[in-house]
Amino acid sequence: MATIGYARKSKGKERINTRCKLLNEMVHRLRTRCLCTEVYVSPYCDANQPLESRDNNENYARHMGLIRSCDGDMSNLLLLLKTKFKPIRLVVIDFAGLSTESNYIRAFIRYSGHMMRPSVDKINLFDEKIHCTHKSNK
Repeated sequence: MATIGYARKSKGKERINTRCKLLNEMVHRLRTRCLCTEVYVSPYCDANQPLESRDNNENYARHMGLIRSCDGDMSNLLLLLKTKFKPIRLVVIDFAGLSTESNYIRAFIRYSGHMMRPSVDKINLFDEKIHCTHKSNK
């Protein structure tokens, strides 16, 4: 099973360097703590935005150029899901890391065309222990 990470940053007013620093930390966390072999990011989108329409804004190229060690954006992740033939465990940080719209998540899992196990990495800020919940799409 391949372990793939996805991180996104909501639209906000912080500077581009701050936004990219936070995304780099998320990518690092997904690679080191959750052992993701690939990580995809959406640097500027809302949690309730449809997944297939993310990463379509004018600031996108500037953001992606400053994010280290990521394997692409949501469109690259969607392409991977259509071409990868082994099961995937998709890891996101926090429950809104993928989407706050359950219909978008269901459609995303259906789109993958094969077994995908979403996993949420939740860290307790007081004791720094990792709490992961795994949910199968059975």
